[in-house]
Amino acid sequence: MTKFIALGLVVGGIIFLIFGVIYATQVLHNYQKATQKHISENKYYKLITVNILLICFFIAGYIMFGLFIILDKPINNSLFIPVIFFFGGLFVMLSVLLKKIIINKILYLVQNLDKIIFTSTEKIQEQNNTLKHLLHKVNESKKIDPLTLAYNRGFYDDCIEKTFKHFQETKQQATLIIADINKFKQINDNYGHNADDLVLKHFADFLQNSVRDSDIVFRYGGDEFCVIFPNTNALQVADIAKRIRTEVDKLHILYNEQPIYYQISTGVAEIQPHFQSHNDWLNTADANLYRDKKRFKSQPD
Repeated sequence: MTKFIALGLVVGGIIFLIFGVIYATQVLHNYQKATQKHISENKYYKLITVNILLICFFIAGYIMFGLFIILDKPINNSLFIPVIFFFGGLFVMLSVLLKKIIINKILYLVQNLDKIIFTSTEKIQEQNNTLKHLLHKVNESKKIDPLTLAYNRGFYDDCIEKTFKHFQETKQQATLIIADINKFKQINDNYGHNADDLVLKHFADFLQNSVRDSDIVFRYGGDEFCVIFPNTNALQVADIAKRIRTEVDKLHILYNEQPIYYQISTGVAEIQPHFQSHNDWLNTADANLYRDKKRFKSQPD
């Protein structure tokens, strides 16, 4: 009878040891998969490892004890059984310690859940704000002419159409300027391509600094620039255009230590109720620009 119990102890111990190793391996694998980290990165790794070794020693001791009984071999060392129970006791102590640590960790997480969520939410919000800022910069860059840093033709088309629709709905006045650099081709012919780029940048910068923040400056194409003046009539903008022409006459840029002077012509048009579309508005300003260019050409050099 004693041998049958011992045999059951040995077989049960072996089965328990095999399933224990499989279970421990599964737990460690699941932990690694869940945290995307190796188990050795956990600060409780050594405690867990020692605990697993202790239970293995404990079970192995029981298996050996059962084998001694089955084989009718005496246990010569009187410390054998106490050592087995010592390992078992250590296993229980470490299990209780690990359980306490885990419970304390869970309690800490529960008690500080609001703070953790708030911190995580703050970080997510900060990341969202950064992303929005980057997207805003990307969208803004799509509207900008890379050479002059004025708004480009695509954004002009969008703005003038919206301004015209706004006028149709509210009758709120707005005025358009078209400005063109006179004899621009001669600058290229006399000084080269880099020189005319510098003139464009210089004039665009001057134009943007000569109008209000609410006025919008566009590079329409080539050496032509447009400015939309909201809530402003043609008389007011005509004075602004005259001032800009006069000041540009006094300006110059240095290129290869040579001064380059240039002049501009302007065409002004206030939006009118009889205009059928924003193209009528642009065409009126363009016709006035043509008249100003004729005036410039009629002047003696």
